[in-house]
Amino acid sequence: VCVHWRACVCVCLNLCMCLYICTCMDMSTVTSDIPFRSCPDVPCSCIGARWVFTIISFFVFLSFYALRTDISIAVVAMTTSGSTNHHRNGTNPGPEFVWTASQLGYVNSAFFYGYMGLSLPAGWLAGRFGAHPTLGAGMLVNSVLCLLTPLVAKFNFATLLVLRVMQGLAQALVFPSFQTLLGKWGPRKNVGSMASLAYAGCYSGIIVSFLVGGTLGEHGFGRSSGFDYDGDNWPSIFYVFGCLSLITTFVWIFFTYESPAVHPRISRAERQEIEKDLIGQEKKNLKEFTLLDIFPLIAFFPARVRQKAAVPWRSILSSLPGWAMFAAQTATDYGDFTLQTGVPKYYKDVHGEDLMDSGLYSALPSAVNMVSSITVSAFVNSCIWRDNVSILVSRKIFTAIGMFGPAVFLIGAAYTTSKVQTLILLIVANATSGTSSLGSGINHLDLSPHFAGVIYSLTNTLSSVAGIVGPYLADALTPNGTKP
Repeated sequence: VCVHWRACVCVCLNLCMCLYICTCMDMSTVTSDIPFRSCPDVPCSCIGARWVFTIISFFVFLSFYALRTDISIAVVAMTTSGSTNHHRNGTNPGPEFVWTASQLGYVNSAFFYGYMGLSLPAGWLAGRFGAHPTLGAGMLVNSVLCLLTPLVAKFNFATLLVLRVMQGLAQALVFPSFQTLLGKWGPRKNVGSMASLAYAGCYSGIIVSFLVGGTLGEHGFGRSSGFDYDGDNWPSIFYVFGCLSLITTFVWIFFTYESPAVHPRISRAERQEIEKDLIGQEKKNLKEFTLLDIFPLIAFFPARVRQKAAVPWRSILSSLPGWAMFAAQTATDYGDFTLQTGVPKYYKDVHGEDLMDSGLYSALPSAVNMVSSITVSAFVNSCIWRDNVSILVSRKIFTAIGMFGPAVFLIGAAYTTSKVQTLILLIVANATSGTSSLGSGINHLDLSPHFAGVIYSLTNTLSSVAGIVGPYLADALTPNGTKP
């Protein structure tokens, strides 16, 4: 099997990420909250159940984003003549797919049509059927669709678009379901760290997708592996990520649970601590929202009644903080989605980099984004725990940094011609963007823990428009491609 040093870099980054998680979890907590601790009443485990949930969620989001962005690196291999099409006789027949810029835009944006279509109902589905099985079903369907992508792409362009829409529908279930679960598993003093650690998997997924995808697109499994796709290497991208996602899906299904109440191995102390904190949080929200609506009274009903209660749409849609959060998240997602779909092709077309180098340069900003979000999360939660800063102030500060920072540095990147200067500016832009996960990214849980999944579904629906508009807008702004 072909091994390239860039793949080794990817593996090392993710191993470092896991080590970083293990060493930084307890920075903002006291002894009772340290994730790696003794549990006298649960002898088989020394890790807090909430942190096991968080670590597995990290790998779920890694798979989630790898499957979302693998098409960005794969289309470069699919539509490029050169080293990606080596046949047995040594000839180079040119690209397998000759797609126009508009067709490439359709491929990149089709996913978000499905993603937007099911984002809003996803919160309801998570509440009706359970967030845990809903998320697992979305990952399972998406893994199978990823494995079918090479076959479908070779059959017909229209069927490829349909498959991408279906992938968007399946992935739309993931984020709202996770927000619902986080509302059940995350005490207020830990929820920031848990969310940041789990969402770091998104950045790690982009790194894996670009680095490993670039290597696989250039070399496939290698000639000695026995796999041959008529000389094309790009199908290996979908096969590798699809299989890894299937493994992650089964780990999620069998090792995570809907809530602490149904977890068979959680310690009694940890369960009581989480449930006590969440009940207190619901009572606090009752006091805050009484003037707007009476829906928080649902918090005092039995769990079965609360699950069947109507969603308070009037209070959600009339909330000014809610709309501020929607706007911030949409702006953040527009920048992220545009960079994820466009940067690999940018380095290929503008700077003439090969597929592996394009993947490396595209992955580096995401790596910095991941490290910055984790580091800042540990620092901020330490400050909150010591009452050095309030939760509200920290949310506002890091939302502002996560929006203004990328804006300034991306504008600067537009005026550079050097590959190195562009890379540096993209890295700094992504580093500042990562702080938004501590602001608008988790504000849903501050507004209403019980309805966090529904609120996030609405946010996802609105921000998905950015994923649809981004590729078309990029095509409209660059009618001549890389030509002046």
